[in-house]
Amino acid sequence: HRYYYTFDENGEPIFYVSVTTLIKQTLPTSPQLIKWIADMGYEESQRYAQERAAYGTFMHSQLAELLIARSYNLNGLKERLKMYIESEQLPGYFINYADDFKKDILAFAQFMKDTDLKPLAIELVLTNPQDGYAGAIDLCAEITIEEKGFFGDVYKTGANAGKPKETKRQRRIRAIIDFKSGRKGFFPEHEVQLLAYKTMWNMHFENYPVEKVFNWAPKEWRGTTPSYHFKDQTDSKNALKLPYLVELARIEDEKRDN
Repeated sequence: HRYYYTFDENGEPIFYVSVTTLIKQTLPTSPQLIKWIADMGYEESQRYAQERAAYGTFMHSQLAELLIARSYNLNGLKERLKMYIESEQLPGYFINYADDFKKDILAFAQFMKDTDLKPLAIELVLTNPQDGYAGAIDLCAEITIEEKGFFGDVYKTGANAGKPKETKRQRRIRAIIDFKSGRKGFFPEHEVQLLAYKTMWNMHFENYPVEKVFNWAPKEWRGTTPSYHFKDQTDSKNALKLPYLVELARIEDEKRDN
């Protein structure tokens, strides 16, 4: 159970449950995850989950470095990884992930190039005083996206002459992007998480509102062009559960001896 806190004008702490804890407390475990735990066995599944969490933490830190420096020395990655393994007391075989991390960084560099990404905030912790939660936003950035839609163009000839024509356009937007290290797609909790982040951002930065929210994750790729998953979660149906989960989390929190 993770909590964040701020201080009021009297120096007293005000606590906020983390968005990820809120979701874990209230959103039912997916059938796919239950099956995965059953197939792997509880002890092994917990060990592997902790290992993947450590993987995700290191990946986040390296992507943040790339975003800030606008460059990254891949030759120095293995040394950084060794230091991380020592500081976190991870098993020695964790060093074998070095090549995977290199591919993740290259995939994100490709994404930065594809979207002409301009970072606005990295690993920014925000609170929602109204609903009592807080969280660290991986990235808020200006990006260029391609959209399909009806933007005023019409068919000029043929049977559909004069009717609206679907076209593509490039548009510059402000967006929150949450990184995931898994390569097999995204889950309902990720959609809820992003709406919470969007709510907090727009609460604190009314003059610079976020329009869209996305999940990003590296893909398994071969060849010379790095690839990645990039999913628009803005109009997610699962995200509509957030206000109800907030109320359930309040009940769960009151039951705990904090």
